[in-house]
Amino acid sequence: MSIRVRKVVVWRTEVENSPGTMARALEPLAEQDLDLVIGYQGAVIDIAPVVGRTATTAAKRAGFTPLPTSMILVEGENHPGVCFTAARALGVAE
Repeated sequence: MSIRVRKVVVWRTEVENSPGTMARALEPLAEQDLDLVIGYQGAVIDIAPVVGRTATTAAKRAGFTPLPTSMILVEGENHPGVCFTAARALGVAE
């Protein structure tokens, strides 16, 4: 499988740190195709990508806002060194 590298905007919300809160925060986005969902201990949730009017409306309705900085999303078969290989290729592409 090849490696796919793309720039995405991460959307974030802060929620109460209690059982079930993450599921409630993601419920309005249940029909969206999210590649990244990260929950942090401080009750912060990041999602990406949010693409299109429907996804944007759902994310805003759920309390998510886009972060001011984009990130690089690396997708592919997981094996030792895959992220290093992608980072090296990005460095050469400057």
